[in-house]
Amino acid sequence: MYLAILLLVFKKKYLILELDAFEAEFYHLPQFVPYFEKDQKKLDTHGFDWNSCVEAMKYLLEEDACDEYRLYKLFVKKWDYYKKLTSYIDSKNYTEAQKIVNQILSVDILDPSVYLNLGNIYFCQSQFLKAQQAYLKGLEIVDFKTPFLAGLAKTYEAIGHYDDAMFYWFEVFNWSLAHKEIEELDLLNQVFEDSISSLLRLKVFDKLVEGSEQVAQQDQLVIPDAIPRSLVKLDQDYGAEFVPGHNFLRMMRRSFTMNYNQQQKLNSLGVKLVHHKFTDFAVKVFERVYELSHFKQNQELVLN
Repeated sequence: MYLAILLLVFKKKYLILELDAFEAEFYHLPQFVPYFEKDQKKLDTHGFDWNSCVEAMKYLLEEDACDEYRLYKLFVKKWDYYKKLTSYIDSKNYTEAQKIVNQILSVDILDPSVYLNLGNIYFCQSQFLKAQQAYLKGLEIVDFKTPFLAGLAKTYEAIGHYDDAMFYWFEVFNWSLAHKEIEELDLLNQVFEDSISSLLRLKVFDKLVEGSEQVAQQDQLVIPDAIPRSLVKLDQDYGAEFVPGHNFLRMMRRSFTMNYNQQQKLNSLGVKLVHHKFTDFAVKVFERVYELSHFKQNQELVLN
């Protein structure tokens, strides 16, 4: 889609094309970009071409290098770097790719596409802390956040912070539901496919190792004396490693609220909290388990 507006600058005629808002922000461009009027037939037949757009930007800057075209000037300077970066990433030459990233940032430190690529480069090299920092930096400078949220989700999943991963995958879906106009962009197709498959894998979160009967017998899980030990049924050992992350308590509080009247689920939640040494919250959960158990026993007595 584009606006059929002609811009006459000296002797050159340009079309003014409207980019998708997400795409414009992603490459740090204005939402309107120039295109040669003479290329309209190609545009109608073959669609938008970035090389043609860059050529139009170059000629426009030669004719009128005003401050309003500052972002065009930055984009033109970055264009050859973009192509090299894509080539190096495709060939998995991450060392050279990082050099190109630094060159792009020396031109435009607010380019969101570079931070996403940098996060992906670090992720592919298992440098997860650096990947996290790159994605978080990208989040600071964009309104359209899905690719960066997905990058963080995959990073936390890779290091075993499943609660953080789940939190950010939910953010991906919540954000995309509120911005349906970007779902069809080719750039995001793989993101949504990854999020679906990862959410399925992350179902193991509710089946993680929280202990075993042997551990309980050795009193390595300290269960408050006020809680009847018979109420604490430990989960099955699924052999999955779990490391609580920054959003662990947030996820656990959400689970507590959602399952407030579900004795069995709260029991599992309490054991999970004890196992990861969140004792204060575990006591609150087990107190609710005791309330539910006591209420159930009283009901049975009345019925009998």
